[in-house]
Amino acid sequence: MLNKLLQRQVQQHLGGSQNVPVHCGPFLQIISDSYDSYETDRKLLERSSDLSSQEMVDLNGKLRKEADEVQRAHSELHRILDNINEAFFSLHMSTFQYVFISLACEKIYGYSREEFLANPMLWKEVIHPDDTHMANIDDERLVCGERLAYQYRITHKDQSIRWLDVKIIPSLEGGQLVRLDAVINDITEQKNAQIQLEKANDELSLLFNTIEDVLFSVDMRTYKVIQMSSACETVYGYTFADFSSDGDLWNRIIHPDDRYLLEDHFTKLNAGEKVKNQYRIIHKDQSIRWIENSIVPTIDDEGHLIRIDGVTRDITEKKITEQKIAQSEKQYRDLFENNPMPMWVLDIASFRFLDVNEAAIRDYGYSRKEFLSMTALDIKPEEEKERFLEVARSHFSGSYSTQTSLLKKDGSVICVEMKANEIVFEGKLARLVLSNDITEKKIAEQNLENANLELNNLFNTIDEVIYSIDMASGKIVRMSPACKKVYGYTPEDFYADPELWYKITHPLDMGQIVEYGPRLIAGEQVIGQCRIINKNGEMRWMEFNVIPCLDKNGILERIDGVARDITGKKLSEELLKQSEEGYRLICSNPMLGVIWASPDGILTKVNEAFANMLGYTVDEITGMHFAEFTHPDDLQRDGAVTSQLFRGEISNFRCEKRYITKNKKILWGELNLNSIKDDQGGVQYSIGVIQDISARKQAETELLASHGSLEIKVKERTVELEASNNELEAFGYSISHDLRAPLRIINGYGQLLINDCGDKLNEEEKDSLQVIMTNAAHMGQLIDDLLNFSRLGRSSFEKRSVNMNDMTRVVIEEFKTENKCLPKITLHDMPYADCDPNLTKQVWVNLISNAIKYSGKSSAPHIEIGTNGHNGSLVYYVKDNGAGFDMQYADKLFGVFQRLHNVADYEGTGVGLALTHRIITRQGGKIWAEAKVNEGATFYFTLPGSKSSN
Repeated sequence: MLNKLLQRQVQQHLGGSQNVPVHCGPFLQIISDSYDSYETDRKLLERSSDLSSQEMVDLNGKLRKEADEVQRAHSELHRILDNINEAFFSLHMSTFQYVFISLACEKIYGYSREEFLANPMLWKEVIHPDDTHMANIDDERLVCGERLAYQYRITHKDQSIRWLDVKIIPSLEGGQLVRLDAVINDITEQKNAQIQLEKANDELSLLFNTIEDVLFSVDMRTYKVIQMSSACETVYGYTFADFSSDGDLWNRIIHPDDRYLLEDHFTKLNAGEKVKNQYRIIHKDQSIRWIENSIVPTIDDEGHLIRIDGVTRDITEKKITEQKIAQSEKQYRDLFENNPMPMWVLDIASFRFLDVNEAAIRDYGYSRKEFLSMTALDIKPEEEKERFLEVARSHFSGSYSTQTSLLKKDGSVICVEMKANEIVFEGKLARLVLSNDITEKKIAEQNLENANLELNNLFNTIDEVIYSIDMASGKIVRMSPACKKVYGYTPEDFYADPELWYKITHPLDMGQIVEYGPRLIAGEQVIGQCRIINKNGEMRWMEFNVIPCLDKNGILERIDGVARDITGKKLSEELLKQSEEGYRLICSNPMLGVIWASPDGILTKVNEAFANMLGYTVDEITGMHFAEFTHPDDLQRDGAVTSQLFRGEISNFRCEKRYITKNKKILWGELNLNSIKDDQGGVQYSIGVIQDISARKQAETELLASHGSLEIKVKERTVELEASNNELEAFGYSISHDLRAPLRIINGYGQLLINDCGDKLNEEEKDSLQVIMTNAAHMGQLIDDLLNFSRLGRSSFEKRSVNMNDMTRVVIEEFKTENKCLPKITLHDMPYADCDPNLTKQVWVNLISNAIKYSGKSSAPHIEIGTNGHNGSLVYYVKDNGAGFDMQYADKLFGVFQRLHNVADYEGTGVGLALTHRIITRQGGKIWAEAKVNEGATFYFTLPGSKSSN
């Protein structure tokens, strides 16, 4: 229950307590309670002459506490008003000055509080010229205390048009208007939604009559077609009138062999389930067509099917292409599985293995299940991963070859030559990779197929882009949301930039688009294809259907069009061509021999590469028995295995064997032999793929011979290095000890002279003695820094996840405990890093100490610590506003004893930054600096393994 005085104020300002925002209620109650308490204490003051001194003191303290509470409640109330979506302001009518303006006014109008205070009538001046008549305040109504409400447009400071809902509440005192209070809401989205709804109705009408798919509705109580788009005549050969007059036409045109497919579909429709199906129909011209239906049922309150709505698409071309690709896929699969060289298929986006052949499983030691759970990065040595990502990203599309290192399951690393080709595998953009040990010198190429996109339902998944262009202004006045998926741009992007339509058209197709202009002006419908470059830089093929709209005078005033993405179709055609070409390339590969053999061991066909391996021509070796060029020691094994193969006991065979060339030399080859069966399961013939491994066999022999001597040399060199390191460390400690001894003597005797003879020395002698002691101390610090610098190169480090926020706070607290006068330090939130905690703490100590030292002479020293991005990496930085330095000397920053400032001005040994540089580079990071003389410096560094968030 509010205090009566506060109730009157709420009634005057807001028109009653029912209009108080929910956030403000508790604080109004606090103010009310304070008013009640104040009234009680005021009455108590009236009889204060009767109170004792202590009672007066208590009363005075209580009044102050309550006054503070009222002030706090008022401040909290203003804070809440500043943080809610509604905007508020109060205008004093006698002075025309603002009593209060909430921060939301700046969001709604775009103008700051200062701009409102400088111009009390600003809220009226921004009203849209067409709406000023709605906001002329009726003074007589306000004087009577009547609240006014308006909805009108304003011009925002950024020149955008906004819709506002405004309530003006007058405040009266003694019948006089003393103040106006206003509550403003931004209703722009609500108004825009109404406009969009009107546009949507027009788009649906255009959609129904222009897309190439058949849209239909059927009354299931009478089985009568209610509506059907004009595309039915293209897909079925029959018109809407044919279907509406003949209720059984639907059933008769279904291919007899496919009618059984639809029996289960009617059960699902009666149960209220959506249905998608594919089947053949007999076109009116008696041709066989494939169609795809997406059907949505409508069920009444009693659970009966009363209507179905659906979309039908002609997918005949897609089915024909799929059949051709399936045939090509079988040829690919035979060559993929039988290839003696390791091959795999990678998802181009995630680098995950999608398929591997037996050669990859054999050579790398991973099982098929292990391969399919891994990515390409899992078989890369740590030092090769970043380079692999750079190569893969720079060749996101197309083919490329590279040399790299790969990791086997047993931990061994091999150097391989790889050839990668872009393909489509099971609907995903992928890369076919052929991996060849460099000693084997073999590369194989392979390509796969692509697949088409399909629709999900009538209104939400249609891929066609529907648009309208006003020819008078050249602007796009209507664009369907599908443009975001196809072009990468939203409808708003097209509305804002009339030239965007032309900018995304492929340059090679611009001339074709321009030629359509005269045809459209003449009222001719245009159907065609062109390429576009979408927002992601991808080239897409589009098929479009443009209809001109002429006014009564025959002048072109608007064009309406539908564009469809047919990239999938184009890719399928290209994929089929590439797959056939890939088969031809492998068979003609000069690095792989391919043979076809009959069950009796006679070669029925060979490729030129195999003939060249053995020194024969293709004609000479065709018709020979395999025993004629097989080494005698391998004949018995080969004959037994071949018999098993053709009896069907085994399906494939792989071995290393010796061949006898035409000039009687021995050639080592790796044979992968597979049986090809007929439809009844009988073996018709065998296909063998042969790889020349003579060089590898020679290398294995030489490797075994050199392995023993290499191990001995490694052990000898290791012993020498350990001895050298031990001598170096002993030398460092000896030098440290020998240098420290005279320094301690200099310091000691200097201190004795000051203590014992200080009163006998003049000022100049005391200053000279102090310089000696200061330089001795400086030399001691320099020795410590040099020892730390030398030890760092030999010490090991431990890497683990480190909270950089906690570490920097600890360093700052340590500086505070040294009673230093620290400058203002701003510490931003930083992510974790994988690093050595002790060494990395020393980096923060050196950089923050540097910033404190060189900003100490600034009038308002300030240090900022945080992170930002640089060339795709996370960068930590320490920034100060101190002395800075000339960037032409930046290359000297991290050298030992290199200083850019006078020692007399800024103390130090010149080793700290060199030590910091060595710590960062040892952990695999980078460090650099940017500065301006007398404007401060910023030191940046990176660490591998930094995470994007805590």
